[in-house]
Amino acid sequence: MKVVHIINRLIGGGAEVMIPQIHRQHLADGIDSWILSMESGDDRGTEKVVSFGKRYPRWQEPFRLRKVLRQMEESGSIDVVHTHLTQSQLFGKYAIRGLKKKPFLVTTEHDTSNRRRHIPGGRVFDRFLYEGYDRIICISEGVRDSMEEWLPKTRSLLRVASNGVDVDAFMRGEVERRDGPLRFLSVGRLTEKKNFTTAIRALAAVEPADWTYTLVGDGEQRPELESLVDRLGVRENVHFAGYVSDVSSFYAKSDVFLFPSLWEGFGLVAVEAMAAGLPVLASDVPGLSEVIARDGVSGILLPSTEVDQWAGAIRKCLSDRDLTLRMGKGARERSRNYSIQKTADRYREVYAEMCR
Repeated sequence: MKVVHIINRLIGGGAEVMIPQIHRQHLADGIDSWILSMESGDDRGTEKVVSFGKRYPRWQEPFRLRKVLRQMEESGSIDVVHTHLTQSQLFGKYAIRGLKKKPFLVTTEHDTSNRRRHIPGGRVFDRFLYEGYDRIICISEGVRDSMEEWLPKTRSLLRVASNGVDVDAFMRGEVERRDGPLRFLSVGRLTEKKNFTTAIRALAAVEPADWTYTLVGDGEQRPELESLVDRLGVRENVHFAGYVSDVSSFYAKSDVFLFPSLWEGFGLVAVEAMAAGLPVLASDVPGLSEVIARDGVSGILLPSTEVDQWAGAIRKCLSDRDLTLRMGKGARERSRNYSIQKTADRYREVYAEMCR
């Protein structure tokens, strides 16, 4: 089976990290897998990655994609083209029209919401965007439900394949109790969607001597967040680390992970933190609530904007270190449900369903 993944770029987090991992798993399993990256020369240290190497004018990109796909077809017909993220979804479905044999067309829906769902004409555009696709992989049950509600006619095309990570890469030594100030951590782009203002306000309501907070990531909201930290008088407690390509060392130096997003398709960084043995305090929203679960074994789910409830959960972690330790151990165990191997296996099942 020959599969070509088309993605906007390979710099960043989320899909940009996960697709190369799935690609490597599929290569090991004997699938002739390729990645076609439209904007970045970064190959993520793996083979069979083709990059444009520079940014082309957008109107040229479908033609450039078509040319590269034709070259790939010379060594054997392409069975599946799998697109990721909007630009690739749009251009990829036109690029395959130049192939001798039409491949099956698959895309992955990565979120429960997007800007198009809140603007006039957004539904019309999305109907057009997904037209012609043979399967739409949803990264969680929550994403599937939201997609079915948004575009009911896609129901028969939807398949769920939970995101996964290389959990072994994040597992440190034994999860142990530690005294002293609790070290809280968040990882993600500093945007309104990630809602880090709630985490900062909740922490500021707690005695400053009891905690530190590290934010790994960058984005347009950073000046606003830094200003908020100054106004609340917790500058000494909060560290903005900026963008970091390898966050594993930050997990190893932290005790509790905060994930206050307003919406989220899945939450890869939550699984990474869980694998590292960190309990997760997360927003009770579709996608995230599947990863963390409501049983309290691996973390605590909270209303995304209720600062008082977040502050209460933080105080609970501070006052009951045994509970924090138990949740950390439970988080590590639960993270095994979301291995990259399981995700790669599920993708392969979806491909086989079409190609049989």
